[in-house]
Amino acid sequence: FVLDYKICGILAEADPRGEGVVIGIGLNVNLTDGDFSGITLDQPATSMTLERGDVFDIADVCARVTACLQGQVDRLSTQGHAAILADWATSDWLAGFRVRVRQDAQTIEGHYDGLTPDGRMQVIDESGTPHSILSGDVERLMPD
Repeated sequence: FVLDYKICGILAEADPRGEGVVIGIGLNVNLTDGDFSGITLDQPATSMTLERGDVFDIADVCARVTACLQGQVDRLSTQGHAAILADWATSDWLAGFRVRVRQDAQTIEGHYDGLTPDGRMQVIDESGTPHSILSGDVERLMPD
């Protein structure tokens, strides 16, 4: 089993008026091992520089991430959820794994069962109870 290192985090929150979604992305670009020393992390972390051995132009990385994200937003508006969910299923990093999801004071652990048609995470806990999760901090555990 390969230990996974976190390289980014994504937070998406729906506008309370239902007029859109605010998306925040944190991506470790040019961090080095020294940047991670002396700090306590919930899980091991890495960066683009550590993985590739290159130093990246931050403006270029931002432009590329923004362009990709805008392309998917455009695709969502023209093709709907089904097209995005179909692509997601082919490269779903959680498929075949158990997960732990933290939501405020609640923790749900179980088998990851993909996404619902509206994009919620589906987790089946130890008792067989399905949980449809809209948001939370997700940790990938050992494979099922």
